[in-house]
Amino acid sequence: MKRFEIKDTEEQILMFKVKEFQCMAVKSNMGHWCAYIIIPEGHRFHGQNYEDIDIDCHGGLTYEGTLDQYESKLNGQWAIGWDYAHAMDVNALTTEAMIREDIANVVDQL
Repeated sequence: MKRFEIKDTEEQILMFKVKEFQCMAVKSNMGHWCAYIIIPEGHRFHGQNYEDIDIDCHGGLTYEGTLDQYESKLNGQWAIGWDYAHAMDVNALTTEAMIREDIANVVDQL
């Protein structure tokens, strides 16, 4: 069996701002996307467990914590996030436009 090595590259990390929130979308080495929003200090959700945050997003929140696993300018900052790796997801159909729209919808709830 031939093995393929899949590496995260900068092209797979999208960073942008929605309103006053820094946002990031990352295509993982498993082929699915994850979306993150930086929650600044002083915000009511900063430091909170994602299970205690009432946000409607794709598949529900699945992450809270710092983004130290990615080499980006957002390292060390608190974030909430979710992924596109649920049973109903088809990775090939997940687009950057869809992720940006989902992130904007979550930012509106913050």
